[in-house]
Amino acid sequence: MASVMPATPVSESIPRVLEALRAGHLVAFRTDTLYGVSAAPEQPAAMARLRALKAREGEGAFVSLAADAESALAAAAVLPERVRALADRCWPGPATLVLPAGAAVPAALRAADGSWAVRVPADAFCRALAREWGSPLPSTSANRAGRAAARTAAEVVAVLGADLELVVDGGEVAPGTAASALLDARVWPPRLLRGALPQLEEWLRNL
Repeated sequence: MASVMPATPVSESIPRVLEALRAGHLVAFRTDTLYGVSAAPEQPAAMARLRALKAREGEGAFVSLAADAESALAAAAVLPERVRALADRCWPGPATLVLPAGAAVPAALRAADGSWAVRVPADAFCRALAREWGSPLPSTSANRAGRAAARTAAEVVAVLGADLELVVDGGEVAPGTAASALLDARVWPPRLLRGALPQLEEWLRNL
């Protein structure tokens, strides 16, 4: 059963998360949207457990959380300046951009079509964790496939505790909070694949 610890102080929580990830375990923590589960993307066995947790056997791609726009865009393939300008508008925040993956993106984080879904969360803990890890980390909502996302650390433990090593308690997720919007920036204008981005038209007009 997973152990639970508070997100603060990060001087204690982040080293614990890093230790668990390096050992091949699954870890859950709150993002700026939902609680998410992560694994070490360079470890095939850990990523296989993450896919099994969400009944996504055979799928290699999850949304990645990056420390900052610079590291996210540096890992992508060559991008037009307008895509970089869009990223500056979107991040940090709950908008995931689908980009062409560069050679630096681990195979486990790429979709079958060579794309990569990445965002810079508006959450200091998540950004610090990705920064300390040294590269973006995968994240998938903390729930069983087809079930509602957990809103508290206690709910994460109740649903997924047997499969996790550690749950970082970042507080309760507000009712109605949705997963990040998913925006395909490989085409122009970008295509909204999931969720809503009311600011998108204004962003595009002002790029």
